[in-house]
Amino acid sequence: MKKLFILLLVACALVLVSCGENEASQAEINNAEEKQLIPSDISENMAQQLLNGEIKVDNYGDKNNLTVAEIGYFGTPLKYTLVDLDEDGARELVVVFAPSEDRIIIDVSEGTSTAYYLPIRWYSDIKKDGTAGWSASAFEHGIRKIKLSNGEVELEDIIVYNTNDGIFRVNGKDVTKEECNIALSRQDEKEAVEWIDIE
Repeated sequence: MKKLFILLLVACALVLVSCGENEASQAEINNAEEKQLIPSDISENMAQQLLNGEIKVDNYGDKNNLTVAEIGYFGTPLKYTLVDLDEDGARELVVVFAPSEDRIIIDVSEGTSTAYYLPIRWYSDIKKDGTAGWSASAFEHGIRKIKLSNGEVELEDIIVYNTNDGIFRVNGKDVTKEECNIALSRQDEKEAVEWIDIE
Protein backbone atom coordinates (compact mmCIF):
# COMPACT_ATOMS: atom_id res chain seq x y z
CA MET A 1 0.00 0.00 0.00
CA LYS A 2 2.82 2.33 0.92
CA LYS A 3 4.57 1.61 -2.42
CA LEU A 4 1.39 2.31 -4.32
CA PHE A 5 0.99 5.64 -2.50
CA ILE A 6 4.61 6.63 -3.34
CA LEU A 7 4.13 5.65 -7.01
CA LEU A 8 0.96 7.73 -7.10
CA LEU A 9 2.81 10.75 -5.65
CA VAL A 10 5.64 10.38 -8.17
CA ALA A 11 3.14 10.13 -11.05
CA CYS A 12 1.32 13.28 -9.85
CA ALA A 13 4.63 15.14 -9.55
CA LEU A 14 5.60 14.16 -13.09
CA VAL A 15 2.23 15.31 -14.44
CA LEU A 16 2.62 18.69 -12.67
CA VAL A 17 6.16 19.14 -13.98
CA SER A 18 5.03 18.22 -17.48
CA CYS A 19 2.13 20.71 -17.32
CA GLY A 20 4.49 23.41 -16.11
CA GLU A 21 6.89 22.73 -18.99
CA ASN A 22 4.00 22.84 -21.48
CA GLU A 23 2.85 26.19 -20.06
CA ALA A 24 6.42 27.53 -20.25
CA SER A 25 6.79 26.26 -23.83
CA GLN A 26 3.48 27.86 -24.83
CA ALA A 27 4.58 31.14 -23.22
CA GLU A 28 7.84 31.01 -25.20
CA ILE A 29 5.90 30.40 -28.42
CA ASN A 30 3.54 33.30 -27.68
CA ASN A 31 6.50 35.62 -26.94
CA ALA A 32 8.25 34.60 -30.17
CA GLU A 33 5.08 35.30 -32.18
CA GLU A 34 4.68 38.73 -30.58
CA LYS A 35 8.34 39.61 -31.09
CA GLN A 36 8.97 41.81 -34.10
CA LEU A 37 12.25 41.86 -35.93
CA ILE A 38 14.38 44.87 -35.06
CA PRO A 39 15.50 46.70 -38.22
CA SER A 40 19.16 47.59 -38.69
CA ASP A 41 20.43 50.61 -40.59
CA ILE A 42 22.64 49.84 -43.60
CA SER A 43 25.70 52.08 -43.41
CA GLU A 44 27.62 53.35 -46.43
CA ASN A 45 30.44 50.94 -45.48
CA MET A 46 28.06 47.96 -45.30
CA ALA A 47 26.52 49.01 -48.63
CA GLN A 48 29.97 48.96 -50.26
CA GLN A 49 30.69 45.53 -48.77
CA LEU A 50 27.38 44.19 -50.10
CA LEU A 51 28.01 45.69 -53.54
CA ASN A 52 31.58 44.33 -53.67
CA GLY A 53 30.48 40.84 -52.62
CA GLU A 54 32.39 40.98 -49.32
CA ILE A 55 29.09 40.46 -47.53
CA LYS A 56 26.49 38.12 -49.01
CA VAL A 57 22.74 38.57 -48.83
CA ASP A 58 21.31 35.96 -46.46
CA ASN A 59 17.89 35.51 -48.09
CA TYR A 60 16.49 36.12 -51.56
CA GLY A 61 13.27 34.20 -52.14
CA ASP A 62 14.18 30.55 -51.70
CA LYS A 63 17.91 31.20 -52.23
CA ASN A 64 20.53 31.92 -49.57
CA ASN A 65 24.00 33.50 -49.35
CA LEU A 66 24.16 35.31 -52.68
CA THR A 67 26.19 38.34 -53.71
CA VAL A 68 24.37 41.34 -55.17
CA ALA A 69 25.80 40.43 -58.60
CA GLU A 70 24.43 36.87 -58.26
CA ILE A 71 20.99 38.20 -57.40
CA GLY A 72 21.08 40.52 -60.40
CA TYR A 73 20.82 37.75 -62.97
CA PHE A 74 18.65 40.16 -64.99
CA GLY A 75 21.44 42.75 -65.42
CA THR A 76 24.53 44.48 -64.07
CA PRO A 77 24.45 46.69 -60.94
CA LEU A 78 24.28 50.29 -62.23
CA LYS A 79 23.61 52.58 -59.25
CA TYR A 80 22.45 52.51 -55.64
CA THR A 81 20.99 54.61 -52.86
CA LEU A 82 20.39 54.28 -49.12
CA VAL A 83 16.95 55.35 -47.92
CA ASP A 84 14.43 54.41 -45.23
CA LEU A 85 11.70 53.14 -47.53
CA ASP A 86 9.30 51.66 -44.99
CA GLU A 87 9.66 54.26 -42.20
CA ASP A 88 11.07 51.77 -39.69
CA GLY A 89 13.95 54.07 -38.73
CA ALA A 90 16.58 52.10 -40.68
CA ARG A 91 17.82 52.65 -44.23
CA GLU A 92 17.54 50.01 -46.91
CA LEU A 93 19.93 49.56 -49.84
CA VAL A 94 18.29 49.98 -53.26
CA VAL A 95 20.31 48.72 -56.24
CA VAL A 96 19.28 49.46 -59.83
CA PHE A 97 20.41 47.09 -62.60
CA ALA A 98 21.18 47.85 -66.24
CA PRO A 99 19.76 47.54 -68.82
CA SER A 100 16.35 46.76 -67.27
CA GLU A 101 16.39 49.47 -64.56
CA ASP A 102 14.75 46.85 -62.32
CA ARG A 103 15.86 46.97 -58.71
CA ILE A 104 16.47 44.97 -55.60
CA ILE A 105 15.95 46.29 -52.11
CA ILE A 106 18.13 44.89 -49.34
CA ASP A 107 16.73 45.15 -45.83
CA VAL A 108 18.53 44.07 -42.64
CA SER A 109 16.72 42.99 -39.48
CA GLU A 110 18.50 41.54 -36.44
CA GLY A 111 21.63 40.88 -38.45
CA THR A 112 19.88 39.01 -41.28
CA SER A 113 19.77 40.57 -44.75
CA THR A 114 16.89 39.95 -47.13
CA ALA A 115 16.67 41.06 -50.77
CA TYR A 116 13.42 41.91 -52.56
CA TYR A 117 13.06 42.21 -56.34
CA LEU A 118 10.88 44.97 -57.81
CA PRO A 119 10.43 45.75 -61.52
CA ILE A 120 10.91 49.43 -62.37
CA ARG A 121 7.21 49.79 -63.25
CA TRP A 122 6.26 48.77 -59.69
CA TYR A 123 8.55 51.19 -57.86
CA SER A 124 10.27 54.09 -59.66
CA ASP A 125 11.19 57.74 -59.03
CA ILE A 126 11.86 57.07 -55.35
CA LYS A 127 11.58 60.04 -53.00
CA LYS A 128 13.46 60.52 -49.72
CA ASP A 129 10.27 59.81 -47.75
CA GLY A 130 10.11 56.32 -49.32
CA THR A 131 7.20 57.02 -51.65
CA ALA A 132 7.65 56.04 -55.30
CA GLY A 133 5.82 55.95 -58.59
CA TRP A 134 4.22 52.94 -60.26
CA SER A 135 2.79 52.50 -63.74
CA ALA A 136 0.60 49.90 -65.40
CA SER A 137 0.24 52.07 -68.53
CA ALA A 138 0.09 55.72 -69.62
CA PHE A 139 -3.53 55.71 -68.44
CA GLU A 140 -3.02 53.95 -65.11
CA HIS A 141 -0.33 54.98 -62.67
CA GLY A 142 0.19 56.46 -59.23
CA ILE A 143 2.25 56.67 -56.06
CA ARG A 144 2.85 54.00 -53.44
CA LYS A 145 4.60 53.12 -50.21
CA ILE A 146 6.35 49.85 -49.46
CA LYS A 147 6.49 47.62 -46.40
CA LEU A 148 9.08 44.85 -46.11
CA SER A 149 8.58 41.98 -43.71
CA ASN A 150 9.99 38.43 -43.50
CA GLY A 151 10.62 38.12 -47.23
CA GLU A 152 7.26 39.61 -48.21
CA VAL A 153 6.69 42.92 -50.01
CA GLU A 154 3.51 44.85 -49.32
CA LEU A 155 2.75 47.73 -51.69
CA GLU A 156 0.25 50.35 -50.55
CA ASP A 157 -1.14 52.64 -53.24
CA ILE A 158 -1.35 56.21 -51.95
CA ILE A 159 -2.41 57.80 -55.25
CA VAL A 160 -4.25 56.00 -58.06
CA TYR A 161 -4.76 57.78 -61.40
CA ASN A 162 -6.72 55.54 -63.78
CA THR A 163 -8.36 57.29 -66.72
CA ASN A 164 -9.37 53.97 -68.33
CA ASP A 165 -11.81 53.18 -65.51
CA GLY A 166 -12.30 56.73 -64.20
CA ILE A 167 -10.75 55.87 -60.82
CA PHE A 168 -8.96 58.64 -58.96
CA ARG A 169 -7.91 58.03 -55.36
CA VAL A 170 -5.74 59.76 -52.78
CA ASN A 171 -4.99 57.99 -49.49
CA GLY A 172 -7.73 55.44 -50.14
CA LYS A 173 -10.45 58.04 -50.79
CA ASP A 174 -12.15 58.70 -54.11
CA VAL A 175 -11.37 62.19 -55.41
CA THR A 176 -11.89 64.16 -58.61
CA LYS A 177 -9.40 63.95 -61.47
CA GLU A 178 -8.28 67.50 -60.67
CA GLU A 179 -7.66 66.67 -57.00
CA CYS A 180 -5.68 63.62 -58.06
CA ASN A 181 -3.58 65.79 -60.40
CA ILE A 182 -2.85 68.18 -57.51
CA ALA A 183 -1.70 65.27 -55.33
CA LEU A 184 0.56 64.02 -58.14
CA SER A 185 2.03 67.52 -58.53
CA ARG A 186 2.81 67.63 -54.81
CA GLN A 187 4.54 64.27 -55.14
CA ASP A 188 6.68 65.63 -57.99
CA GLU A 189 7.85 68.45 -55.71
CA LYS A 190 9.22 66.03 -53.08
CA GLU A 191 12.97 65.56 -52.89
CA ALA A 192 14.20 62.53 -54.81
CA VAL A 193 16.81 60.13 -53.48
CA GLU A 194 20.40 60.64 -54.57
CA TRP A 195 21.77 57.83 -56.72
CA ILE A 196 25.43 56.83 -56.61
CA ASP A 197 26.92 55.21 -59.71
CA ILE A 198 28.50 51.79 -59.24
CA GLU A 199 31.91 51.64 -60.90
